[in-house]
Amino acid sequence: MSTLSVRVRNPFLLRGSLEVVLEVARMDLANAEIEEIRGLLAAIPNSVRPTELQVPLAAARAALLAVRYFNQSRTRHWLREEMVNALLDLERALERHLRDAAGGG
Repeated sequence: MSTLSVRVRNPFLLRGSLEVVLEVARMDLANAEIEEIRGLLAAIPNSVRPTELQVPLAAARAALLAVRYFNQSRTRHWLREEMVNALLDLERALERHLRDAAGGG
């Protein structure tokens, strides 16, 4: 299984943000995508120190889809700016890595 290496500035903040994303986007995701995101959440360390996450391709695709659904929601506007920024950083990194993995980079 292929994985992507993603640099995360604040894993604790990202985890909280992704939990909100999962709750908001849950109805638009397939069960397999929900499970991939849950697995990703479990792999994120409970730390505020920057880290490198190893994200399986399926989890990366599911997280990217969920973030895109979340970005269309009203809840996005209620989230703290630092949480939105953590999601934007993740979205950009996943897009870049997935594009490179597909040979489009």
